[in-house]
Amino acid sequence: MTNTGKSYERTNFPSKVVYDSWEADDVGLFCKGDFIMQTMILASASPRRRVLMGLLGLPFDCMAPNVDETLPNRLIPQQGVMLLARRKAQSVARAYPDVICIGADTMVVHRSKALGKPRDEQDAFEMLSLLQNDRHDVYTGLCVYQGKPRQCLCDFCHTVVRFGPMSDCDIRSYTRCGEPMDKAGGYGIQGRASAFIHGIVGSYDNVVGLPLALLKSMLAKAGVDV
Repeated sequence: MTNTGKSYERTNFPSKVVYDSWEADDVGLFCKGDFIMQTMILASASPRRRVLMGLLGLPFDCMAPNVDETLPNRLIPQQGVMLLARRKAQSVARAYPDVICIGADTMVVHRSKALGKPRDEQDAFEMLSLLQNDRHDVYTGLCVYQGKPRQCLCDFCHTVVRFGPMSDCDIRSYTRCGEPMDKAGGYGIQGRASAFIHGIVGSYDNVVGLPLALLKSMLAKAGVDV
């Protein structure tokens, strides 16, 4: 497979990916017994999404997309995350049109207000002050895209998360650990923030950033043997 020459930032993971007896160098073919399968590309630089994707046991590579994440006005969260997921998948598919590319975007919404990644520690503090002792919604949009033959599947997953009470001291201590800074809503459910989460309704993987049950279903619709 030949790169078209467009510049994409690669993640800092090894280019050789191994799952059981599958292995390949960079974006190419995986072989297991008498079967040959082309790797997919996860259009993400997130190490959390990479780990989750690996749980499917399918060959894949990662590539960080370069997209405009500005959304049109008046889009509901479900539409917004699906649009951004599609942009991410398409941005990578331009360089690799024959490969299935997967885009994902996660949005945290509290009382109709979208909370992105915090700009700094104070911004994270303000986000968590809103979320503590209350419930909020987490949406992740997924897009499974391939340029040749062209196919584009988009869907979303929704989870309700309930935070317990957090004192200002709790929030300051958490924001200083650095964990909130690269996460929508300013927290990571899989990290230290888990001590403050009283419950969820829906997919846990969705809150981390990649709802596996939904992705598995979409890949099956796209013809991937999962």
